[in-house]
Parts: sequence; C-alpha cells; structure tokens
Amino acid sequence: MLASGENVDPTNIEAAISVFPFVQDAVLVGQDKKGLGALIVPDWEKLQEFVRERFQHAKEELQEGAEHLLDRRILERIRAELNARLTPKNGFKPYEKIQNIHFLDREFTIGEELTNTLKKKRHIIERKYRELIDRLLQ
Repeated sequence: MLASGENVDPTNIEAAISVFPFVQDAVLVGQDKKGLGALIVPDWEKLQEFVRERFQHAKEELQEGAEHLLDRRILERIRAELNARLTPKNGFKPYEKIQNIHFLDREFTIGEELTNTLKKKRHIIERKYRELIDRLLQ
C-alpha cells in the first residue's frame, strides 16, 4: 500500500517488467512511500544490447562496459520504457508507475532473498535494501 492509501499488487507489475530480456528478476518496492520503485537484477549483457538498440546517443557511452548503464539519462529512458508497459490499456492504474529504478549487482539467492520455491522474501529484501529504497523513493 502506498502512503496515499492506494493498494498495489506488486506481482502484476513485476511480471510486466520481467518481459524485458534484460530483467532476470525484479522486486517492486514502495510500501508506505509516495511512489513505487523497482530493484532489478539485470542480465548486464542483454541490458547493454537493449540500450545500444534503443538509445542511439548511448552507443559511444557503452564502450567501456556496464558501469555506463548507471548514467542518470539512461536510467530515466529505461524507466520510461518500463512504464510504457504499465498503462491502463494493459490493466494498470495511473498510480502504478515506477518512480525510480536501481540495478542490483548480484542475484537474489535461495535461503536469503528467495524461498526454496523461488518466491521472493519481500520483508527480507526490504530490510536488506532499506537505505537504497529510501534513497530511491525520496
């Protein structure tokens, strides 16, 4: 639930953004916040390919590797691409938009952030990434 009282089902949004080839896993965050954020476990190679294909200006920025993908302009463009899937036409409410994204540098692991059946332990993820989530949704 957002601070505004709107109820959000994270699984639908996570499923919608997981169709992007560079998203290995994603968790929606924003419980009791003004907006929503997404922590994304990327496939860095596919993310680089996606950026090269979609954003012509980024080609020269990507020569050195994945660290350039954290550029604010590129993150904004990727966030806009993700939000383009979260439209009323696709069954989403106007407040179900991602305010900010962050690419994690490691995968979720079984026994830590995931159960044995690969379900996300949201309370663990939110506790582990609390500072990051707070910065993401200021």
